[in-house]
Amino acid sequence: MKNIEIKTVVVGMVSTNCYLVQNKSTKEGIIIDPGADPVKIIEEMENIDFKPVAILLTHGHFDHILAVEYLREKYKLKLIACNEEKYTLEDETVNLTNRVRKNIKLYADSYVKDGEEINLAGIKIKVLHTPGHTKGSCCYYLEDEEVIFTGDMLFFETVGRCDLPGGDFKTILESLNYIFNEVKDNVTVYPGHDRPTKIEYEKRYNEFA
Repeated sequence: MKNIEIKTVVVGMVSTNCYLVQNKSTKEGIIIDPGADPVKIIEEMENIDFKPVAILLTHGHFDHILAVEYLREKYKLKLIACNEEKYTLEDETVNLTNRVRKNIKLYADSYVKDGEEINLAGIKIKVLHTPGHTKGSCCYYLEDEEVIFTGDMLFFETVGRCDLPGGDFKTILESLNYIFNEVKDNVTVYPGHDRPTKIEYEKRYNEFA
């Protein structure tokens, strides 16, 4: 990584990886998937002098969104998600917050689409729509930094579950092939749960490759 620092904050009942992606020069950064425990996330931000400018969601399941509104309001942040994920975010039975007695409906400030390139905190980010876990699951590819954030679409040696609302096994396999074709082998994968991995490694050892 050339111009960024990545801090992983593990939060919530299913150990979701919330990522703080910080521009080394300005200390500004983006929050990816604030799944729960906003106090813990804030403490980590303060420890590294992190100045948030936006929240990015890889998808809308409860374990990736529970801290969104608290952080959004406290720091007046823009919420960004894939345009195909609107339905998931706005329906508590699809984003599954009803199962944890929260009943949250989220409305993003900006919806992005496949192939779109955005710049936040001086960080170039390419959106890759990768459905299969949910209809609007997406990955955020920082090509210059040789990293990608894959949410629950791609994990170490496996892919995300497809038995939840909006999931489809055939589609997630298509998304896996899409990622393998679009992303360079030396790129580090930061998933929504568990440990980081590499694209090159996943091409060799992922059970669905």
